[in-house]
Amino acid sequence: MESSNKEFYTDYADHINSKRLGSPHALRRYAHEQQYKSFLDRVSSGQQVLDAGCGEGALSIMLAKKGAIVTGTDISIPNIQASLDKVITQFEKLK
Repeated sequence: MESSNKEFYTDYADHINSKRLGSPHALRRYAHEQQYKSFLDRVSSGQQVLDAGCGEGALSIMLAKKGAIVTGTDISIPNIQASLDKVITQFEKLK
């Protein structure tokens, strides 16, 4: 029986942070840093943001550090878990 796209993505972890911000290619890192910066430049502290398809939460965390009130959502359970793990790690660094 074939699984649907939804079923596939529910269990799929894309590890996008390592492909973008952690890329060994400087140009790729730069391009994604600039893309994220364009979002960050448009969001103010206290602003509510929905990060639909947040993946591993890189942009959500950046926005939260800027003071935004962020809700991240993703169909991928492993991505949401990775995002939560990163939030916990970031919180521990603040202690």
